[in-house]
Amino acid sequence: MKKIFINANFSKNSVQAQDRDGKYYALFLDSKKYKVYGYSTDNDIEDVLKNKENLSFFVSSNKFSIIIRTIYSIIFNRIDVVISSKGFWKEYIYFKINKFFNRGKNILILVNQTPYLWFKFDLKIFTKVVKSSDKVIAISKKVAATFTQQYNIGTTLIPLFYKLLPNELVNKNNVRKKVVCVGSMISHKRPFVFCDLAKKMPEFDFIWVGKGYYYNWLLDKKNKENISNLKLIPKLLQKELFQLLTQSDLFYFPSIHEGFPNVLIEAMNCGLPVICYDSYGPDAIKNNFNGIVLNNIFDSEAAIRSILLDEKKLKEMSLNAKKSVEAYNGELLSGDLEKLIDSIC
Repeated sequence: MKKIFINANFSKNSVQAQDRDGKYYALFLDSKKYKVYGYSTDNDIEDVLKNKENLSFFVSSNKFSIIIRTIYSIIFNRIDVVISSKGFWKEYIYFKINKFFNRGKNILILVNQTPYLWFKFDLKIFTKVVKSSDKVIAISKKVAATFTQQYNIGTTLIPLFYKLLPNELVNKNNVRKKVVCVGSMISHKRPFVFCDLAKKMPEFDFIWVGKGYYYNWLLDKKNKENISNLKLIPKLLQKELFQLLTQSDLFYFPSIHEGFPNVLIEAMNCGLPVICYDSYGPDAIKNNFNGIVLNNIFDSEAAIRSILLDEKKLKEMSLNAKKSVEAYNGELLSGDLEKLIDSIC
């Protein structure tokens, strides 16, 4: 069996995108071909992962301990391939150690388009991580294009993949339509745009899930301007998030800088049409089929109304959204990752 170390926190309490990606890689990699190693910051992980016989992970909540134990795991388990969606100094150490001690291979997963929103030191380290990688995977066409333009290095395109929910759509019958967004409250996610739209459309309920730099600012704005139809939820676990999405009607994502947003697939998986922006090339959204792709914020209100006020259109887009996620089924796409792993071993 090939030994794979996935650099992700397997705890169900971690909602970081790179950790969610790693959990799906661990879940879908062939248990007969690969022994998978990783870590968790607590013992509370999903049963589907805990019950996988080919998965071994250590538990530690201390950041320094995680680094030391990861290095120990890579060396003494004789890891064949390290897979990481993160690319900072820790990952550079893991990659170099894997090459030196094991003559192992390293796979870097690009989850965002360049330029990265990092400091100069981080960008220098990232360049070293890239040079220590044997293969680079891009999760979207735009991510692949911007990376190749910046670094003149080719990539393999493998979209993120997921464990899909059952095909049935929930009959919501909401008295008021619900518009939801999930993301950190940082500048390029544009939470203030979401907040202002809620104020302009009091007939709909708007829900933002996620905390971050501007959380208290948004809370203060909501209270001062009495935006009663806006609800701010700091954090939800994955199961809780799916419950909320299933009971909502539309996913509006005002962010302008992404890679391949997990939340878009998760929303469509729950039968939600998506409204988002074309700045990062959202591969999964087909205009006027499973959502609407905008090129400016001024059309947001009209786009939301065009879907929510037309029951026939809303139902059709919901069905199309649910069908669209089949293209990202982990049972199918994991084979592409396995072929890449096998090709470098």
